[in-house]
Amino acid sequence: MASEIEFYVKNMAELRQRLGIVQAVVNRRTGTGHETFDAELIFIQLRKTLELIAFGSLCANKKRYSEVHQNFAQHWSAKRLLNDLEKVNPRFYPEPLSDPQERPDGERVSWLLDLPLCY
Repeated sequence: MASEIEFYVKNMAELRQRLGIVQAVVNRRTGTGHETFDAELIFIQLRKTLELIAFGSLCANKKRYSEVHQNFAQHWSAKRLLNDLEKVNPRFYPEPLSDPQERPDGERVSWLLDLPLCY
C-alpha cells in the first residue's frame, strides 16, 4: 500500500509542476514565442494533468478497481477510464485542502500549488 500512496503523491507533485507551466505561459512569464504553440503547450499540460489524476487514483485504488474491472490494463479511453474510476471511487478527483488565499499584492494563490490562479 505504501508504494501505491507514494506513486499517487509523486503524480500529484508532477501535476503541480505541470500546472506551474500552464500558469507561467498564461501569465506570459514564459512561452514559445508563438501563440499557437503556447496554446498547444497549455493544452498538452492540462491533458497530462488529467492523466496524472486518473492514473494516480487508479494506482491508489488498484485492488478495488481491478475487482470491478478485470481488463483495466486495456483502458485507453480517458472518458471511459474516468467514468469507471468514478464508479469505483466517486471522490477520486483531488480536492483542495483550503480556499485560495489573497497575497498582500492582491494576487490570489492556491495554498497547495502556491501559484497564481486565473479567474
